[in-house]
Amino acid sequence: MQVRIRKDIFNNEQQLDRLDNLLTYFRKGKHAMLLDDIDDIDAYENSEWKKGLNSRDIKVINSYIKSGTRVNKNYKIINVSELDPAIDFEPKEADMYLAQHLVILLENSEYDSPFTNVIFDRFDAQGTLNQAKVDQNWKYGMGGGSAIGNVINSELNESFKDPCFTKNKKTYLRYFVILDSDKKYPNMPVDTSKHVLLDQNDVPYHILYKREKENYVPLNILQKLNSQYLNFYIAFKKNEQRDFFDLEKGFDRKPYNALINEIQNLYPEIDIPTEPYKVLRNGMDLENYKGGKIKKEFSKLFDNASRDDMMSMIIHQPKIGSLNEFEHIINEIKKFL
Repeated sequence: MQVRIRKDIFNNEQQLDRLDNLLTYFRKGKHAMLLDDIDDIDAYENSEWKKGLNSRDIKVINSYIKSGTRVNKNYKIINVSELDPAIDFEPKEADMYLAQHLVILLENSEYDSPFTNVIFDRFDAQGTLNQAKVDQNWKYGMGGGSAIGNVINSELNESFKDPCFTKNKKTYLRYFVILDSDKKYPNMPVDTSKHVLLDQNDVPYHILYKREKENYVPLNILQKLNSQYLNFYIAFKKNEQRDFFDLEKGFDRKPYNALINEIQNLYPEIDIPTEPYKVLRNGMDLENYKGGKIKKEFSKLFDNASRDDMMSMIIHQPKIGSLNEFEHIINEIKKFL
């Protein structure tokens, strides 16, 4: 996160200890100091605080002053000042806010993290997220589907009790949420109950393009499982048919004529003849992935996926701006890190 310290703080000798606390984050690289205003820079240069700094810390701050000309305004910025408490963070408030981890909240942090790990490993060219994880600047949290709302509500109810937290508590939340779309066909609306509380509390999130994380497992890895069921899935004629197929339950044991029109349109009988449909309607045929184990066991398959493998699963998807879906997820998390 980018932290802009305003001149009134540098000019206030009672804030020296708080400035020292904030410097700890900048020295370690957990957050970035932002000095891009000439008045703020002059106040720093003439402050009693600077007089007490060692040469190493002055060098750190000078590097931030130089980089201030390249500030990325898409990344989150907080201002540290006492002039406007409704918007700015006073130093103690900023200190306690910045001390928190960013939490990447998944529907299941144990079973879903191999998917996000492979995205971070293969698509973050700078290695920023992996290094930040090593430095314990972010961690995974588990939401459990609808329980994501419970996690957020618990944080709002049980945290930010110190008197320095004077703003609406949602201001202090540090979460990024990744959700399955749970879509059964491409133009199916996403259930708003998945994210309405996130919207209400300004929590950033990404909803996956495909139905769920299992639909991102590369086909060449699935081929090695020697499954008739998966081979029929791999043989689907259209990428969209794989994107929104329920890999665990298949067609949920329903006869073809019992499927809703949207699903019949996505999987016409000409694409899926009778014999393949008989297999696909019954769900997963491999023992390791039956009985609700697919979330646990399937996630392990991502460990063997290369960048090219993962790219092959999203090459047909629409880009988000100039970025593919995986690059977009990484870019969005970095904004709030």
